[in-house]
Amino acid sequence: MPLRSSFVLESAESPFAVIWDKKACRVIGVVNLRPAAEAKAESEKDSGSPEEDAYVLKAAGPSVFSANSGSSVFPKYFGVRIEGATPVFLFSHGHLAVEEQLWLEEAGTILKQRFRISNQTGNVKLTFPESYRKRITANKGSWTGNVLSVSKEDAADLVLSYQLKEPTS
Repeated sequence: MPLRSSFVLESAESPFAVIWDKKACRVIGVVNLRPAAEAKAESEKDSGSPEEDAYVLKAAGPSVFSANSGSSVFPKYFGVRIEGATPVFLFSHGHLAVEEQLWLEEAGTILKQRFRISNQTGNVKLTFPESYRKRITANKGSWTGNVLSVSKEDAADLVLSYQLKEPTS
């Protein structure tokens, strides 16, 4: 199935591609673009399919902003602009106005996601799939399980970091 409403963020130095969808207004997946032979060898060990195993992160459930009071079920995409060399996606989710900027760091093994959230009436809650929690850190806020709570002031510039490469023991 083609991803007609999606943007793909890649870097020549990164083995990962980030897929952001303008209908869902969020990252819908991060895919490992390793050579097929390497992916096949690993998937045979795990007895999973190479296609499924290619996803490092895969969106699940409602939007990360769905737990906020007054949040609508469906976000509304406004547009995209480029800051430096990185995309900034503009959308609203209920009363929240959101700017979401994405970029890769450390040879593409760290995904950075900056949210600039405005029009909120109080603290902002971001709910992530359980599987993300072991890979994600935030520069502000406090975690309760897979929910990040951020003050109104801190929501104006929140940066999340996702470890895309499995840590080696």
